[in-house]
Amino acid sequence: MNFDLTTLTIIVTIIHFLQAIILYIQYRLDHTYRGLGHLTVGSLFYAFGFLSGFLRNIPDFVQISTILSNFFFIVGMTIALIGIQRFVDRKIPLRRLIIFCALIMFIAIYATIINDDPIIRRVNISTGIGLLSITIAWSLRNNSIRHIVKSANFLATVFFINGLILFWRAISPVFSQTGWIIFSDKWVATSTYLEAMIMSTFWTFGVIIMINQRLIIENRESLRNQELIFDTSPDAILITRLSDGMLVGLNDSFSKMTGYTKEEVINKTSVEVNIWYNKTNRQQFVDLLLEFGSIENHEYTFLRKDKSKLFGLISARLIQLQGVPHIISITHDITSRKLAEERFRMLFELSPMGLSLVDYDTGMLLEVNNTLLKLTGYTREELLQQSHWDITPKEYYKLEQTIKNDIQKNGNFGPFEKEYTHKDGSRIPISISGVLYTDISGKRINWGFIEDITERKKLQSELKKQATTDELTGLMNRRRFIEIARKEMKRSTRHEHPLTIALIDLDELKSINDVYGHAVGDQAITLFTKQCMMNLREIDIFARYGGDEFALLLPETDIDQAYVVIERMRQIICESKLIADDTELSISMSAGIATMHNQNISLDELLNRADEALYIAKANGKNRIMVDESYLDQ
Repeated sequence: MNFDLTTLTIIVTIIHFLQAIILYIQYRLDHTYRGLGHLTVGSLFYAFGFLSGFLRNIPDFVQISTILSNFFFIVGMTIALIGIQRFVDRKIPLRRLIIFCALIMFIAIYATIINDDPIIRRVNISTGIGLLSITIAWSLRNNSIRHIVKSANFLATVFFINGLILFWRAISPVFSQTGWIIFSDKWVATSTYLEAMIMSTFWTFGVIIMINQRLIIENRESLRNQELIFDTSPDAILITRLSDGMLVGLNDSFSKMTGYTKEEVINKTSVEVNIWYNKTNRQQFVDLLLEFGSIENHEYTFLRKDKSKLFGLISARLIQLQGVPHIISITHDITSRKLAEERFRMLFELSPMGLSLVDYDTGMLLEVNNTLLKLTGYTREELLQQSHWDITPKEYYKLEQTIKNDIQKNGNFGPFEKEYTHKDGSRIPISISGVLYTDISGKRINWGFIEDITERKKLQSELKKQATTDELTGLMNRRRFIEIARKEMKRSTRHEHPLTIALIDLDELKSINDVYGHAVGDQAITLFTKQCMMNLREIDIFARYGGDEFALLLPETDIDQAYVVIERMRQIICESKLIADDTELSISMSAGIATMHNQNISLDELLNRADEALYIAKANGKNRIMVDESYLDQ
């Protein structure tokens, strides 16, 4: 049977172009897999290889046509190999392929331009394409994608047979010296074109079958995985019709979450099932979807079958099922979290201790409880517009730096005592402690615990007063007097200023107590204290040293000046009258004075000298003042 090889070449060329178009369409329809573009380009190059053969009819383009044909054939098959290897996820030896193609083209150019030998060209190009075809077959046969084994084996067989035919064509000159002539009527040349047409057809459809088999199986697996996820998801997944809310699909978690079985709700509307706690929320939900197409993490309240509340965090989007708009929604049950938040909020607000959340970086108050609002006098809106620094007096900024250092080092701080500024400008003493934590958004937040210590401070002040003050007279007691006296003596020593101490005894107090009772004795002490205080300076230190004994410290005062002061006090006391049982009683005092006549004297020594002088005054008849004799000896 004779074939018109020119017509056959045209047919083969057209078929290859059509196959390239088919592969390109497949490529455009599905970008899922790698290598489809390479297979399309490879087929296109093969078409150009046959097309360039027509240039051989023009005497001046024979060599160019030959080289172009060889180039398009070898490069086209190489690109096809790369495409197959990319498709089956095999490593591509690109460098070796480039060297291989360069070698084939070098031989082709040599056998065309330098040594015009059609036998060498035929053996060279047939062997090169045959090796590439066998390599493609091997790659397909040994691919690791298990679900395309059958189609890959079919395609591998096509390429393997193609390789064998090409190898046979390479050795055919041994059996025929004229079979290589292009456009001859010999059966070798004819079979080459027929084989190219048949094999390329098998090649193209084999690739398409393999692609679609892989796509179908992976889609099935994807669908099974989606169904598995749908059925096993811990969140409720629901598919409802947009127009009326009819439930057309749901998973087991929906039933577990709401208490409804699938049979109870399927093909019923959400209104019929009565799942929305607030009926208007469903329309708001739909409006949001119509506006944005999808929503994420919106909080809604639903009703379970037993009419208990279900708090859900819902994400949803619009989908098309058989051309009808539907909603697919995923609802995460946050009921436990909401109840915990409500309990926490209750504890937060009812806590007797002030609580605050403060932005670590800006100091802005993020949340406060009612106790802190009462403590500071601000409304919630007013306080949340302020920073931690706005309610902290400036003198505590150094302490705040200590707090910040503690937070950076330990992650917590306190307790520290400081003050907050009340809305009315007054100061509130507080004790503050806290801990630093990072929320889910990455923001660093100080959790502060604020205790109002106003009463504690009052109690401390009262206890301190009781510990340092005589209850009857309001004067400082012996211990406090000694504490202050030591400080004053150090100051006088440092500045070399005079200082005098006097011990004063209220005469006959024991007799008054014995005759008139302790109440009258207390009146005598009170009267004495009042008269003395009226004649002292603010810098003078007056204390009740014992039962009827008092101590007086006179800073910046020498012994002569002190004598004048105490003598004036003695005279005033003598002129004072005390009424007891309608009897007018006179009171008097005795005093002993000692002064710092050198800088090495101690307080105990100074008090002892004053006490000795007082003893002499009382021994000499009382109601008099005696001066430390050691001073007179100076």
